[in-house]
Amino acid sequence: MGQPSRNIWGCALGLSIVLSCPEVSALVKQEPVMRVLINNSREFRLRADSDTPLLVQGITSKEKKVFFLNLKIKDGRLFWSTDKQSNQWSSSPSDSLIRVRSFDPRGIWLGTRRYRGELRVGIKEKRLIVVNHLGVERYLMSVVGSEMPKDWPMAALRAQAIASRTYALKRLGSKGTFDINSSESSQVYLGIESETQSTKNAVNSTRSLVLRHQGKLISAVFHSSSGGRTESSGSVWKYQLPYLVSVPDYDHHGPKYRWHMKYRPAELSKLFHEIGGLNNIRVIKTSKTGRIVKILVYGPRGRLVITGPELRTRLGLKSTRVKLAMLPYSMFSQPVSRLIAQRSYLTKSPQAQKSSQEYFLLATGFGAGHGVGMSQWGAHGLAKKGANFRQILHHYYSGIKIHPY
Repeated sequence: MGQPSRNIWGCALGLSIVLSCPEVSALVKQEPVMRVLINNSREFRLRADSDTPLLVQGITSKEKKVFFLNLKIKDGRLFWSTDKQSNQWSSSPSDSLIRVRSFDPRGIWLGTRRYRGELRVGIKEKRLIVVNHLGVERYLMSVVGSEMPKDWPMAALRAQAIASRTYALKRLGSKGTFDINSSESSQVYLGIESETQSTKNAVNSTRSLVLRHQGKLISAVFHSSSGGRTESSGSVWKYQLPYLVSVPDYDHHGPKYRWHMKYRPAELSKLFHEIGGLNNIRVIKTSKTGRIVKILVYGPRGRLVITGPELRTRLGLKSTRVKLAMLPYSMFSQPVSRLIAQRSYLTKSPQAQKSSQEYFLLATGFGAGHGVGMSQWGAHGLAKKGANFRQILHHYYSGIKIHPY
């Protein structure tokens, strides 16, 4: 999960866009406000959801009613157009202040998604940076629906709500213009479309509850599936936190518990282009749960030592809990069950390197994600067994207490 960027506003970058409705305004007064990065592009459109217009301040001397507003960056300047004049662009200085309000509870469209609360837009490196400001509880109603299916057991949804609330508030007040982004590198936030009655119930029924260890908010990281056992934080990241230790998982029924991937010689030549492809592999170090920590790969033009996370990114693996084997390319079309039965793992330095034109790479793994903290499919499994949200959270985060913020 990523960290917020540095401050991108500055005195000359004062462009802001405010989207609001009475319901959100009331919520914002009662709860912490999150700053969520939702867009980073050169141009976009804001659009009303229905026949209720947007109220725009800053593009003319008076407040203007429009149904859509286009914004773009060109030659370092901000350009805008509205409604019937969509092809007639006007320019504004980069420090312009634009306010957009709507009394429509259905929110305002940004591209293909609708958002509540307030948007602020800054210019950085000739791009528009859009940050959504809204109350944490309203934010979570979308996050829970973005991170978990709406029809999952309520106990799992509540556990997700509390973990996500803790994760978000831990980052509240971060330096820069946003606290958290809306992608998987933090936690997924997809706007109004991800709000459902079940996610609203999960958030409302756990309102303000967070996870603490020795009085401090924890880093409540989570992942999709560990593949049978979660990982300790110190095996994946720099620090070992006392509440992020390895525990048995209950994700065996999940679709990502066991998986496989195959890579043809031509693919390997591109993926390991700096060494001319892949001839052989040697796992140097694994964690106690079998995740690759460091690996040595051999190619026609040399060798390369990379970390497990780097390997995962390079190959697009679901997790680093994976075993790798080089097998004859003549076997590529055989069923994976047969390949697994015949494979031999190469964990020692090879005496004779194999040709990347004759061999393919088979990856067989377990779980999805970094494996630290709460397993979402494990939470689902525990909920199905009758566990409540408190039991789920205490299982995955050791020694924590659940209190209101």
